[in-house]
Amino acid sequence: MKNAYLDHLWSKAVKVKWNHCCALCFKTDGIESHHIVHRRKSWPLRWDVENGIALCQMCHTLADTINYIDRIRPLVAWDYLGDMQTMYKLKYDFLLDKSIGEEEYRKMKSEELRNIIKSEGGNV
Repeated sequence: MKNAYLDHLWSKAVKVKWNHCCALCFKTDGIESHHIVHRRKSWPLRWDVENGIALCQMCHTLADTINYIDRIRPLVAWDYLGDMQTMYKLKYDFLLDKSIGEEEYRKMKSEELRNIIKSEGGNV
């Protein structure tokens, strides 16, 4: 399973979770999925929908500024994201702790994300 495919599923699932609406300004046009913790900074959070928020293009452009981070923080599981970053600095620590191989984890995440998308009646 390739990263690009999982990234695509993650993006769709985040939009479903947020009802295809910007979490900050409530616009419904041009909705994008934003990683709260950058996907390159935490491998275990890369495809975790708790690490995503739906934003319009304007809010997404501003999402990493101080004012926007302060607006996003109360909307997401901030403590969970911080704990995951602290506990699993390396993907191998995460995989070892979960007693799972990388490919098996990717398949599990793929199925989880597809189920979120299908719950809305969407196509994968």
